[in-house]
Amino acid sequence: PVQILWVNLVTDGILDITLAMEPKEEDVMNVPPRRKEARIINSEILLNIFIVAVVMAIGTLFMYYRASNNGSTAYAQTIVFTTSRLTVEVLTKYLKDQFKNNKPVDDHFVTGYRGGYLPKLRRRIEKGLRDREVMGVVSTSALELGIDIGNLSSLILCSVPPAQANYLQRIGRAGRRDGNALNLTVANARPHDLFF
Repeated sequence: PVQILWVNLVTDGILDITLAMEPKEEDVMNVPPRRKEARIINSEILLNIFIVAVVMAIGTLFMYYRASNNGSTAYAQTIVFTTSRLTVEVLTKYLKDQFKNNKPVDDHFVTGYRGGYLPKLRRRIEKGLRDREVMGVVSTSALELGIDIGNLSSLILCSVPPAQANYLQRIGRAGRRDGNALNLTVANARPHDLFF
């Protein structure tokens, strides 16, 4: 409960301050409404959004780089949460194909994890994560709760989780040992994702 209050304070507090400090607009009730054909997001707003996004991305990556133990992110242990079993299999195959000609010699350097796998295979993947034999895992919500999966340093969410509790649980999977983690959320075209 305290962590949820902290997240709410940090994510909403700054916005509340900006609204409270916004200068008063004179005669705001006498301003005519905008024209129907006028765009809500104009080129000036788009440029502002782009600049803020670039600065935030560079700042986040810089802070992650500085906070990593040895300054190298080449072997950051990563988990990717997806929304379906099919996406787990497709993304795992794609990543294995990408790594085939490079560093990983072992087929389990990147692996999938989902419901439907045999318990023995799932335990082997969990052990590989704890022992850093598995450096990347693509998972459904099967790894969201109650499984010690070691010291992950980065996390990617492919879609915004359906509830805040799911979101907090998933982003909490990375950075458990030293408190440093890089969490990225990639929104897709679902209405829920577009809302956030």
